[in-house]
Amino acid sequence: MSDLSVDKVQKTMDLIIKIAASITKMIPGDTDDRIVAVFEQFASQPWFAELVVTLVDTFSADKPVSKEEAIKLFIVKMTLAPDALSK
Repeated sequence: MSDLSVDKVQKTMDLIIKIAASITKMIPGDTDDRIVAVFEQFASQPWFAELVVTLVDTFSADKPVSKEEAIKLFIVKMTLAPDALSK
């Protein structure tokens, strides 16, 4: 179990998005802007921070992330918050 909390994840994601958004100003084109916008949308969802905590608690350097397991965890989180994608 990690020492992560939903609050810590939200604060960290806010910082990462701010840094990424400032870096996009230095990169020509809009691809990076679109990527940052998508991450910002994910981070604003109520289930996202909980999912990150779950992923960190589930996977580690000893247990690499598998696509199948990550998708299962995502589905479980979405089942617990089915209206999250409509917000």
